[in-house]
Amino acid sequence: MKHFILLALSALVPALAARAGDGDLPSVLEDPRAGAVAVLDRGGELAVAAATWSAAVDDRGLRFGTPGGAELALEPRAVLRRGWREDLRPGALTRDERSLARPVSAAATERMDLRPDGVELSYVFPARPPGRGDLVVRLAVRTALSAPQGTFGDAGLAFAGPGGAVRVGAVTGVAADGATAPGALRWDGAHLDLVLPAAFVDSAAYPLVLDPLVGSVSTVDSSSFDSDADLAYDPTSGRWAFVWNRVYWNGALHLALMRRATSSGQPFGSLIVLGAAARNTRPVVTDCHGPAHFVFAYLGGTASGGPRETVVGTVNAHTGAYDPAGDLRLASTTPLESVDIGGHTTHALVVTGTQSGRVSSRDVSLHSFSGRIASASLETVLHHPTSVSGQGRRPRVSANGQNGRWYVAWTIEGNAGAGGRTVLAHTAVLAGHGYAYPPDFARFDSTVSYRDVACAGDGDETFVLSYVRDHPTQPDEVHVDRYVLAFSGGSTFARTGTSLVHRTSGFGSASSTAVETTGPGPVVAWRESSWGSSIRAASLDAATLAPCEPAATVQSGFLAGPRLHAPNSSLPGTGPGLARLAWWGNAGGALGAGVFSAAWSACP
Repeated sequence: MKHFILLALSALVPALAARAGDGDLPSVLEDPRAGAVAVLDRGGELAVAAATWSAAVDDRGLRFGTPGGAELALEPRAVLRRGWREDLRPGALTRDERSLARPVSAAATERMDLRPDGVELSYVFPARPPGRGDLVVRLAVRTALSAPQGTFGDAGLAFAGPGGAVRVGAVTGVAADGATAPGALRWDGAHLDLVLPAAFVDSAAYPLVLDPLVGSVSTVDSSSFDSDADLAYDPTSGRWAFVWNRVYWNGALHLALMRRATSSGQPFGSLIVLGAAARNTRPVVTDCHGPAHFVFAYLGGTASGGPRETVVGTVNAHTGAYDPAGDLRLASTTPLESVDIGGHTTHALVVTGTQSGRVSSRDVSLHSFSGRIASASLETVLHHPTSVSGQGRRPRVSANGQNGRWYVAWTIEGNAGAGGRTVLAHTAVLAGHGYAYPPDFARFDSTVSYRDVACAGDGDETFVLSYVRDHPTQPDEVHVDRYVLAFSGGSTFARTGTSLVHRTSGFGSASSTAVETTGPGPVVAWRESSWGSSIRAASLDAATLAPCEPAATVQSGFLAGPRLHAPNSSLPGTGPGLARLAWWGNAGGALGAGVFSAAWSACP
């Protein structure tokens, strides 16, 4: 299971060491560049910290905190079924390389797996507990935070206060043979019950693991007028950048905003106003791995009928310095609908879609030392709208140009050869040359629409696409395909693998996919909605593209689709498995409206 947690290791470990006494140094379990986990043994209490979270474990339970000072303590009290109860009393902790474990009764063991992105709290039952009905692990809660009382499913439960929020996520049962079942949370204001259904408990292969999530979501900024969030990471400075749109006066003024954050995702510094006009919209951002500058783009202009220019600029990743005099303004003869941007050393690729259905790209070159924009190539048209080829919509470009190439994907509406359904297309663009391979139709048939595509480089001449398969009479499906740049069978690209990541249930729908590659494998995220909406994510095995675990909910409320970026998007097996999501919306009152961020880990 995945966790969404925030605290800076560099700020926390010295403080813990001072409290622990001279000479009591942390035990670092992993390479800090990949997200270290440090443990301090303080005689009856373990203080644990990583780049994005902190906790303390003693004979009472687990205390979990956020950077703003919010704290939630979970203390195991009892395990019960109808007709049977056993009180829980934590025993002595044992440690291995990445986990803590201790007996809490004859029937159960408490386990805390330490990962760069969080603590995975679970309860292991070696044999079927006595009694009948649902299996319940009851935890006492100590906190100044508040949360609504009731029963909660895969959306989890957020405990919130002025200092932030701590989230207890979905409960999942995992049997010895790999079978899983969703559980529930019950909160009555004093006790939190972790519940697994009776049918699963009675039929499961043992040992059985009851596995909830504990974590937090970072608020980048809070305003009821925010939308269109995006993010990027600059490895040279160790800084994140978040960009989004803020609207005032019923749409009369649009601000394109940026805020930087530490490597752990902690926002700092003041807001940077990238643009202020009547029609600025859809800001996007990338890094270029060279001059330590973020490169942003947004749609601007005041012409009626929609924006008619793309504004491109740079911000110093170290200092946050921004000079609007250096912005590049690329005019369009027709109204623009969307924009995206990807980076490669000292180049960025800006991809736009027009309201008429044309998809095109511009290669932007940066000065190696100053990071300022040096030049931009002529427009390269990737898709011409016609009655046969259809209209290209919402192009997306890979966050980083790998091996000198960016990958671009888009949807096509009204394609006559596909029975009028929406299809997917993609191509590759050479960095610094403005050359694009002929587009390839990735997915199409006469009965199913494909939409909400995203793409990411995935190694030597390979890339992955995420998208939604929209069947008219069946639930939506989230898929990921892998392609290789290979001249085979008259096509420039060949599909080498595909995975059904997730199928919605009931009347739910999926949209706004995002995909990124990390060392251990791809990560995919999307928006799912039925009554309200949620941000969901899953990690995939690098070789098979199969999900490592069931998809998990990051946050629920009334939320818009996520964007996703990995600090070290690189060849499989060469970098850490951390990624970060950004999204915007109203989180059901728990965190307020605004722009949010969360860490995510790939397959172990």
